[in-house]
Amino acid sequence: MRKRTFLYFIVIMNTSIFFACNAGLTNTTNNSLSESITVPILCAVNEHVLEHVCEPCAPRMRNEAGDNTSDENTFCEEGFVLIPSGSFVMGSPNNELERDNDEGPQHEVTITRSFYMQRHEVTQGEWEVLMENNPSYFSFSGDGFECGSDCPVEQVNWFDALRYANALSTEHNLVPCFTINNTNVMINADTIYDCEGYRLPTEAEWEYAIRAGTTTSFYNEEETSDDIAWHRSNSNDRIYPVGQKEANLWGLNDMSGNVYEWCWDPYGSYDSLASNDPVSINFDSRRILRGGSWYGSASGTRSANRSYEEPDSRFRSIGFRLVISAL
Repeated sequence: MRKRTFLYFIVIMNTSIFFACNAGLTNTTNNSLSESITVPILCAVNEHVLEHVCEPCAPRMRNEAGDNTSDENTFCEEGFVLIPSGSFVMGSPNNELERDNDEGPQHEVTITRSFYMQRHEVTQGEWEVLMENNPSYFSFSGDGFECGSDCPVEQVNWFDALRYANALSTEHNLVPCFTINNTNVMINADTIYDCEGYRLPTEAEWEYAIRAGTTTSFYNEEETSDDIAWHRSNSNDRIYPVGQKEANLWGLNDMSGNVYEWCWDPYGSYDSLASNDPVSINFDSRRILRGGSWYGSASGTRSANRSYEEPDSRFRSIGFRLVISAL
């Protein structure tokens, strides 16, 4: 059983009243790894909507003088959501239906640094504005039907995603996270978490974000993912515009289904991972994919499910979303 606790404040903004809350999700199930894991949730309740929605927060942006221009209490025009630091149990239990062996062993992970994550996958429209092309299969220039600018960009490989992240960093006067020389990639910081610019999420950040305090197979805590994900059984063999399915408790859409999402980490077992801010140190060339897709099975949209591909792979079922570390 999960217990939700809310602390409410009243804030007067011009003539409108908003109820802001800082909510915690406490896992009170009998888990051998942790009896209680609390994850903070930032949300706002508009008096006209009267429902809890996660409050988007501005990503780090700098002006030409190098000064930070973002305010954590402002709404983010770039469509990012603040994911607060916290702890969770990564992986799936041995009795989870359709579980794969590489989803274990379950282990407790702490994300020590808050970060911002895009509310949805990078869209074709967002890609076209920045990169001035559209590699997608489901586009006007592709071989599939034209899905539209609000559909996820796909047929992008891991290197493409890094180049897009660097381009967005440059657009916002941030130091790009990566130096890319053909297939050689270097991080322009001590660790991936220390990058100033935009980047791909680590696998741990990705699973922490999709779960948003939940411990079940799917983040909607139901037996199926039909309400939250486009997958093989409900997609009619196509992708869809972002944001049509139910978001998770942090307001993230399409974490399950629609297109797979690249993560930073190389593929490998969990055995060698640190408990704080883990990053895979395996020398496997393959890179992690998460979330499942319109082309894959419903079980592939489970929160713990892991996939992988070579970093130069381009498929019409693979896209990505970006994160940026909080200051």
